[in-house]
Amino acid sequence: MTHNDIEQILIIIKDLSLKDALIYLVSLGIVDFSKVGYQKIKILIQNKQNEGRYAFVPNSDEAIYLQKSFNNPCYKEISLLVPSYKYLGLIRTGFLLKDYNNKIESNIDKDKNKIRVLEIKRQILCRPGGFTLLKIAKFPSTEFFSLVLSYLHKLKINNYPEEHLEAEFNDLINSWQNSSKFVRSEDSLDNIIEFCRDKIEKGFNRFFLLGLYDKSIELIENGLKSLKEQIDKGEYETVIIKRESKDLPMIEVLIFKNLLKI
Repeated sequence: MTHNDIEQILIIIKDLSLKDALIYLVSLGIVDFSKVGYQKIKILIQNKQNEGRYAFVPNSDEAIYLQKSFNNPCYKEISLLVPSYKYLGLIRTGFLLKDYNNKIESNIDKDKNKIRVLEIKRQILCRPGGFTLLKIAKFPSTEFFSLVLSYLHKLKINNYPEEHLEAEFNDLINSWQNSSKFVRSEDSLDNIIEFCRDKIEKGFNRFFLLGLYDKSIELIENGLKSLKEQIDKGEYETVIIKRESKDLPMIEVLIFKNLLKI
């Protein structure tokens, strides 16, 4: 096969889906990409595979990072909780975006990394269903991601079916901003009580509170005391995860109904 033939094939398969591109190549008898002259075809197919998995085409350093993300404890946990979730690759894309954002905040190649983050987000948005895909990819960088994992883990150990866990995870990706409150030191006790009462009165299946440092922790604990009767009446279960640390004391609160009884 001549160089011109290969260039023509590349033009034809460039905008095809991975499946259609492979079907076309098989129809031409091209099944072994390791053969001499097929390097460009191999790279294009690899890029399509990565695009399908991560919703963007990673460069070589990013590909290494994404591969190593299989060992990320949060990824291991989410893959155990919802092993059939079809966007698990996007969760790893989220870890990459979070890593870039951490570098930007630390002023490491700030301008270069900002540009790359925008490029990745643009590629994701250009995919079918791009807006939803970007929400999934951004989710691991939110302060509530670990809290949601704790919530799903709590459901799993109480024998919730996998399909319920996946449905909950999908719903939380879309609704976490409305069902979660990050309590700041300048918030008032009334703010917290109002937030929780609103969720209880509207019958939310679950909602979350997160606070850092002593003042926020104290506000959340006092708010829960004031709301105990209302929470109990709403048949909610409360799980409090408190991390006492000199550098970063934290409290995470999960308030949820037994979904199997809903």
